[in-house]
Amino acid sequence: MRIEPDAKFGAFFLSRCDVAPDVPTEEEIEPGLWISRRLGLDIPDHWRTWLGSLETDEMRKDGLGMYVTAPSAHPEENNGENVALQGRANDLLNGLLLQGVPRIERGFVAHGVNREGSVQIRGYSPMDHHYRTAGIEFAVGMREVRRALILASRLRQIEDSQEKHWGRLIRGTRTLLLANRQSNEVGDRVHQFVRALEGVIKPRIGGSRNDFAHKGQTLALNNAETRDVLLQLYDLRSHVEHLNVPTDALSPGGTEAQRREIVNRRTRQADALARFAFIRILESPELLEMFRTDAQVGTFWRTDYRQRVRLWGDRLDILAIR
Repeated sequence: MRIEPDAKFGAFFLSRCDVAPDVPTEEEIEPGLWISRRLGLDIPDHWRTWLGSLETDEMRKDGLGMYVTAPSAHPEENNGENVALQGRANDLLNGLLLQGVPRIERGFVAHGVNREGSVQIRGYSPMDHHYRTAGIEFAVGMREVRRALILASRLRQIEDSQEKHWGRLIRGTRTLLLANRQSNEVGDRVHQFVRALEGVIKPRIGGSRNDFAHKGQTLALNNAETRDVLLQLYDLRSHVEHLNVPTDALSPGGTEAQRREIVNRRTRQADALARFAFIRILESPELLEMFRTDAQVGTFWRTDYRQRVRLWGDRLDILAIR
C-alpha cells in the first residue's frame, strides 16, 4: 500500500476475487484513491491472534483492494478522519457490490495509518458471506471499478440528504445489498431482489401484483411473455414472504428438478433487473431527481407510458437471460 508518512487510509480487500486482466497490480486511479491486486501490508502478531490464522492468511492472497488516503494532523488518534476514510472505502465496496457478486473467499473493510514508516491497521470489519446467483458470473474489471466510483458518490449523496429524501431508493438499495447476503435455498434471494424492485416500482396496496407486472415493463421490455415472468416473480416473492416453498408458486407440472431450475432462472432475471434498475437511476441525474420523494416517484409512474419509457431509456430484455 502506498501510504505517505502520517497519512491515514480506509480500505476494502476481497481475497481471491475474480478480476479482469485490465485491473493493474497497483495504481492510483484518482488523487488519493488506489486500486491493487494485493493488500500489501504486514499483519501484526496481535491481529493474527485476534482474527485467527485463516483470516489473516487470506489477506496475503491475491484479490482486489481499493484504498483511499489523506494526510492527518493527528495520526496518533483514531478519530473522525478514520471514520470518514473507512466510510468512503465501504461506499466504494457497496458501489461494486450493487453491480454483482464476484467469486471471493473473504473480505473486509478497514482503516489505519502510516505511523513512523509503519503501515498499521487500526480498525477492521469483516465482510459477511456473499452469495452469487447460480448461473451469473461477475468479474471485476476497470469498467466496473469506474462505475463503482460513480455509484459510491451517488449513494453517499442520497444517504447524506439533509431533507431525508430518496427514502424509497435508499431502502431499495439496502435491500438489494441484503440480497447479496442471502442464499436461494428457500427462495430468500429472489424474494429480496423483487422487494428491491418494489422500491422503484412503488406498487399500490391492494394492486401490488398487477402493478409490479405493468410498471415492470417500463424497466423491462413490453410484451406478454415478459408480463408473465414479472407476475411469476411477484408470486415467488409472495410465497417466500409467507414462508411457503417457492416452487409451489409455479403452475403444476414437471419434475422437481425442472421446477427448481425455473426458480433459478427467475432468480437470475430478478437479479439482473434489480441491478439494472438501481444502476440506471443512480447514474442518471434526471432519473435520480425524479425519484427524490414519494410524491415525485408517484408522478413518474402516472406519466403517460410512452413518455415514461422515453424518460427511462433503454430497457432490459429479461427473456434473454437463460
